[in-house]
Amino acid sequence: MKQNRFNLKYINFCIFILIQLLASSCYATDKSVLIKPADPKIVYLGRIDFQDSLKPMFSYPGVSIKAKFKGTSIAAILEDFGSGDERTTNYFSVLIDNKLYSVLKLKSGVETYQLAQGLKDTNHTVELIKRTESMVGKCAFHGFKLEENKSLLVIEEQKTLKFEFVGDSFTAGYGNDTSFVEGNPLGFTSENENNFTAWGAIATRKLKAQYVCTAYSGRGMYRNFDGSTTGTLPQLYDYIFPNDKNSPKWNQQLYSPDIITVTLGINDHYLNGVNPPQKLDSSAFVKTYIQFLIKLNEIHPKAKLICVIPSGISDVYPQGLNQRTVFTSWMHDIVKSAEKKTGSKIYILTHSVQQAPFGEDWHPSNKSHEVMADEFVKFVKKEVLK
Repeated sequence: MKQNRFNLKYINFCIFILIQLLASSCYATDKSVLIKPADPKIVYLGRIDFQDSLKPMFSYPGVSIKAKFKGTSIAAILEDFGSGDERTTNYFSVLIDNKLYSVLKLKSGVETYQLAQGLKDTNHTVELIKRTESMVGKCAFHGFKLEENKSLLVIEEQKTLKFEFVGDSFTAGYGNDTSFVEGNPLGFTSENENNFTAWGAIATRKLKAQYVCTAYSGRGMYRNFDGSTTGTLPQLYDYIFPNDKNSPKWNQQLYSPDIITVTLGINDHYLNGVNPPQKLDSSAFVKTYIQFLIKLNEIHPKAKLICVIPSGISDVYPQGLNQRTVFTSWMHDIVKSAEKKTGSKIYILTHSVQQAPFGEDWHPSNKSHEVMADEFVKFVKKEVLK
């Protein structure tokens, strides 16, 4: 009996020790290394608010966060301020070693996302690129997580040629990740917006340059898609968060583009085709366009300006208005006047009229974005960089 009681006590003691070991393992310290957003080895590109160094915030499409590391895996801590429905969920392209690795769908609030794992234990680059635009919602970056005893490395190569693409939904990439022969009954969904495959981003990669996108769907030069004249793209241009009345101003000196491309006018013209039509005020449009070009020249006097005749304006619709022909005539007058006032040469690029297949709401599909990108690259090489 004594031996049995001894054995029972011994067994109970072993069980107690095992429970303690299991409990301690449950509360083990996370040995991953947190790389804070202020780490100088992280390379940012785009309009970002750094007022809080622990969580820099941004909303524009194409914003990029890039780093170099050694190891087999990497995670990121991101905060999404969107409400999480089909129109307000942000998406990111995840690039590993400059190749698309995965697409990241964010959840509302702060979450840790495993970006890559199972990599070779060698040097890698990781890049997060926001696919969705400002109306989807803001995001904040809280840092990277690396494996134990790992750290970031310096990114040696830096692309020197810098582009900025100013525009509307055709530049943002609205609905481009879908393909329809005619139109689209779905309307806007953030999952189908992909700024990574928008024409400006494609063209920039082909030219091996830096890319910044200052585009917002529905906005125009002097009036927007809905006819409003407040919150137009020229009015939003000074701010980090275009749909936030309390937005801090963007320090334009943080990024000095070599080439600025302006693709606006589709939304100004839209109401010409409704019933009854709300005719565009040509004088207001031309005057505002000239003033905006002068402003861009004042902010970035060394930048070359390209004005684009958009693919979404045609002579076919609305019937009888010959909008593309009229717009082209205006554009030449606009450029001539702006050149005279700035003393700088301004270029005009004409995109071919978009064809099927279409993305959401008759917007360009990725196929059309490829066409526009090729037209831009050819034009820049022949006319601007010669």
